[in-house]
Amino acid sequence: MRNKILLGDDALDLGRGAAAPVVGELHAFLRRFGWLRLPGQERVVAAHEALPEAQVGHFDDATETAVANFQRFYRLPVTGTLNAETLALMRRPRCGVPDKRPAPPGGPAEFVAGPTKWSNLHPSYDLSKGTADLSNASVEAALFNAYRSWCLVAKIAAHQVSSGADIDVRFETGDHGDGASNAFDGVGGTLAHAFYPPPYGNFAGDLHFDDAETWTRDLPPTGTDLDTVALHEAGHTLGLDHSDDASSVMYAFYGGALRTLTDDDIGGIRSLYGTRERNLWTNFDAAVEGEGPFAGKGYFFRGSQYLRYDYGDDLPDPGYPKSIAAEWHGLPADFTTGIDAAFNGQIGFAGKLYLFKGDRYVRYDWATDKTDPATPSRSPPSGTVFRPTSQPASTPPSPARVLSPARRTCSRATSTSGMTGRLIRLTPATPGRSPPCGRVSPPVSPRAFRLQ
Repeated sequence: MRNKILLGDDALDLGRGAAAPVVGELHAFLRRFGWLRLPGQERVVAAHEALPEAQVGHFDDATETAVANFQRFYRLPVTGTLNAETLALMRRPRCGVPDKRPAPPGGPAEFVAGPTKWSNLHPSYDLSKGTADLSNASVEAALFNAYRSWCLVAKIAAHQVSSGADIDVRFETGDHGDGASNAFDGVGGTLAHAFYPPPYGNFAGDLHFDDAETWTRDLPPTGTDLDTVALHEAGHTLGLDHSDDASSVMYAFYGGALRTLTDDDIGGIRSLYGTRERNLWTNFDAAVEGEGPFAGKGYFFRGSQYLRYDYGDDLPDPGYPKSIAAEWHGLPADFTTGIDAAFNGQIGFAGKLYLFKGDRYVRYDWATDKTDPATPSRSPPSGTVFRPTSQPASTPPSPARVLSPARRTCSRATSTSGMTGRLIRLTPATPGRSPPCGRVSPPVSPRAFRLQ
């Protein structure tokens, strides 16, 4: 595929003094992507007045300067003429975002640190208009992979919603309502464009694909690889500009499948949001699932800190680990470090979290996000089993995953959904080898115990 603006072979070696129709094609390209301005043209980039102004249809000094600047940015031989390398690059399909910073309020964004970033570190996205080339589910999978790639390395966690999203994703053709300069041009030219995060106009954060392209997810691609372009454009929507590194995802020109971020890309996104420490603790004191307003979160306690994990994003929440003392309201001072075990109550105790330390426990209410009055209380003797008062004594014991008060080491963090069973066996922290993470110790002779 070739960029539709520059198709003619008569553009090769075009230089100062030329006056031919092909010069108009060159001017259209340079103007469209922020390298040149023409008399009376609309503002495309923020630095509009600083651009060289060319005489229409003439390869003049301003045109030569614009070509040289383009060559310099993209690491080409700087000649000021349309040599073979420059023409070949200009002919490649590319992102529709200008190489120079777009003019606010709403020109499509570029790719490496831009002027705005999300203040909300959980921006949402939604596919509001799909393509006949692929099912919506397939497009959404490509978008998930794209945003996840960025979110794995930086403290930002984009997620999909069904409506009312911060980032509206659509497949469109031609002039689609976001400005004449942003109109798509059909097969083989501009593939997509995106917009900076707010505050940057009515389309801030949005992402548009040109539906005239043949979109595919096959490898090797049988058309334009959606995963590659989505990864690039997702970076735009998070606040990145174009990169001059030809191996980078942020490079403006499409060169086939490229689905992995490079060091240049990672450095760009981290410059905006900081570095996400992806690795979960593999050595922790206790873990439990959130309930009520905190449903969908996993809590891991270690020492005086805790880490909150979002199962929907499949990522630790930004800003963690945090201090237990600062965030868990009303906990006694001695319960703000070294928690031995944690579990959620069931049936008559639903919505309550029990935190154990030594021979005492604290009951925490998920709905109010506060410690219940009259706790801490004494824990039962070692080997005692908790059964809610509403559970008949004849109910046979059902196994539950147990977090021993002894510190548990796991090879990897897993969902704690099994930790909310009806029974919990308290095991003293004695020396020796802990059972594998998630394995339940065989029950001792249980006796009923009523929590306060």
